[in-house]
Amino acid sequence: MPGATSRRSALARLAVAALVAGATVLLLATGPVVSWWLSARLRPAAPPVPAAERATLEVREVVHDTALARAWYTLVAEGRGPAGLGAEVDGWTELDGGRRFTDYYLTAPSAEALRAGLATLPTETSDGSLGDLIVAVAPPDGEGDRRVPARSYLLRADSPVLAGADVATAVVMFDPDTGRPSVTVTLTPDAAVRFGQATTALLGHKLAIVVDGTVLSAPVVAGAITGGMIQIHLGAGG
Repeated sequence: MPGATSRRSALARLAVAALVAGATVLLLATGPVVSWWLSARLRPAAPPVPAAERATLEVREVVHDTALARAWYTLVAEGRGPAGLGAEVDGWTELDGGRRFTDYYLTAPSAEALRAGLATLPTETSDGSLGDLIVAVAPPDGEGDRRVPARSYLLRADSPVLAGADVATAVVMFDPDTGRPSVTVTLTPDAAVRFGQATTALLGHKLAIVVDGTVLSAPVVAGAITGGMIQIHLGAGG
């Protein structure tokens, strides 16, 4: 499984996301209740990874419903795009405000096949262009009938919401009952303020967790994340 291999090679060097292959983010939140649950229920899986050994980490805003993404979707859905690609639409509603979000994306059996197909698509159409966006790929996830193909994302290309330098400490832990991994990340004071402001502004949007250029997950921001600590709970499938 190429997707699983690429995940392991990147995550083995990054405590922020040193997770088993085939995992997806189930929760991105903060608060004393979650912190207590972590300390009471989880056992450490590994010490924090030294900065020099970490892979490249970024958290970037996912840009939804762009003209270019819709053009790519139409090309593939109508059979005029690269062979082997699929076209999908993701939709969700903001929990509090009720706003509806739509995300057009492409899929393929492997990350390599998807990257190759994306490279042949036009970056400018009559309706839009790539502009200040980054094309990124998430590898396949899960196994058997729960397997999810590789998928594309369009990310904002300017300064990331968070980068590796914003992480003060990161510890990987595992639930002793389920074996599912969790990562506790403590941000630097400046990054904590910026992340709180960013998540307040991006309620209902997706934030992509990117390691070595690969999107590991892209959870929806359900609430402002303040306090400088992030808990990421993961589990197989999803």
